[in-house]
Order: sequence, then structure tokens, then C-alpha cells
Amino acid sequence: MIWSYGDIEASCSYVEVLGFDGDLIFGPFPELCGELDFTHAALAPDGDRIALAGEDLVRIIESGSGAVLGEWPVEGVRGLDFDGSRALATGAGHLTAMSLRGIPLAEYDLGGVDSSLITAARYAVDLTEGTFLGGVRELSANCSAAGAGSTIEAQGGLPEPVAAMREAIVAAASSCDITALSMLGGDTVAFSFGGEPDAGRYWRWNEQEGYGALGRIVDILALPFLIEEWPTGRHFVWPSAFQEFPTEEDWQALTAVFNEEDVDLFREYGSYIGMRVGIAEDGTWIFAVEGD
Repeated sequence: MIWSYGDIEASCSYVEVLGFDGDLIFGPFPELCGELDFTHAALAPDGDRIALAGEDLVRIIESGSGAVLGEWPVEGVRGLDFDGSRALATGAGHLTAMSLRGIPLAEYDLGGVDSSLITAARYAVDLTEGTFLGGVRELSANCSAAGAGSTIEAQGGLPEPVAAMREAIVAAASSCDITALSMLGGDTVAFSFGGEPDAGRYWRWNEQEGYGALGRIVDILALPFLIEEWPTGRHFVWPSAFQEFPTEEDWQALTAVFNEEDVDLFREYGSYIGMRVGIAEDGTWIFAVEGD
């Protein structure tokens, strides 16, 4: 497994090779800083070699030492796959298969097909944003929501679609199944105030860094909710303390998840700014965010 970082310094990015337990196997590769703007990468199944692509170049490096094993020019790479001995890359209107030594094995003209819609890789990678490479990594069973239980106590007053979505979110999060959680959110769920476009990638990063968003989502959905009237319809929002004038009962309900000190900090701030979850009346998951 590889985790990559970009924009650490001006025109600088580096790659680290990590085990599934998060331990560093080798890296970072300092020679990547300032040399090439790598935009795609793929990891060999055995983890010994990495294919990198940027500008008009594909390069194979050995993950244990960073040594360059081979490289060749490919115009405008937009997709990359690597099985350890052969690389497959899409470029501007063409797809090229190459051996480890850079010898072209086959090249295909894509004609008028938009190559931005074709990727040779199983999972497109943008190193400047940072993502797991070589496929989507699922969280192990030790994510922050593990052990919470796949079911949650029913709450009265919820329309059936809302209740069903609430239960589905808890089931996916407590199973640490971010792929399923992302599918539930689809393109509608707001999950961050930053520029991250992918909920699954954001939640994986959040859990990897120990911030525990999944656990907080599950905990918050067990608290009392409130109903908000929006122009698009009614929204059901957890917890009930997320409103302009929370009651004492709303503040006290938070102590099931937060300690008294945290609740007092919310009071002093003047509003609840912790994790809140919103589901529209039709069952659409609309947000799971925290902060102000």
C-alpha cells in the first residue's frame, strides 16, 4: 500500500510505501521533489515495484530502494496500471502497453474517443490530492465505529425513508465499510468544509489520521433530533442541540456522547459545532459535517 503526499513544498511531492498496519516500509523518495510532477501511480501486486507517471514520462521504481528500474515517454498520461512486469497507460488518444524495460508491446489508437473517459488503472490516482494507490483500501475492523453494533434503537417521529437511511448509515459505519457509506451519500452528502470532492477518500483519510468521523456519526445518530423546514422540504437533523436556541434538555442530551467539559465549551461558544447529520424527508442523506 502506498500513501502519497503533494504540495509539501513548492513543486515538491513524495511517495511513501506503507504496510496495511500503517508502518512505513520505505520512503519517502526525496528525489521526487522538484524533479517531476507525478500525477498517476500504480503499485505492483507484490508491493516491490511502483509505476509513476507525470508530464510525458512513465517510470518504474523499486519500492525497497527507490532505484529506477525503467522509464519511457508516453504523451499526457491519464490512466496507469501495473502488474509488476508490464505497464498499461492511456494518453492523449492512445493506449500503450509496455514491458518493464520500456519496450512497447502494443499501442492502440483510440480515435475520436475522449481519453479522459478511459483509464487503464483500476482506480484513478491524483498524487497532488493524495489517495491510496493500487485500488481502494478498505478500513480494517478497528475504525472508530467498530464495536458500535450494526443496529440502532428506533426513534419515534421519523418518516420511514429517514429511519431507513439512519439505520443504513449506522450499519455501514459500524462495519467500517466506507464504500457502502459513500454509496449511501452519493453525490448529495456534504461531508467537509474543505475542497475534497470525494466523501470516501475524506472518510478514509479522517480515520487513518485518527479523527474518528465514523464513530461520531454513529454516536450522534443515537441522540435526539430536530426537524427543520427548508425550501426543499423537511430535514431531520441530529443532534437537537444544533439549533439557534438549544434548550437545557438539548444540551444535557449531548452528555451521552461528550463529557461535561466539551458541552460547556459548546455553551460558551454559543452553539453546537460538533458532528451533525442531516437526512431529508425523502431519505436523502444531505450532510455529516462538524465545525463552524
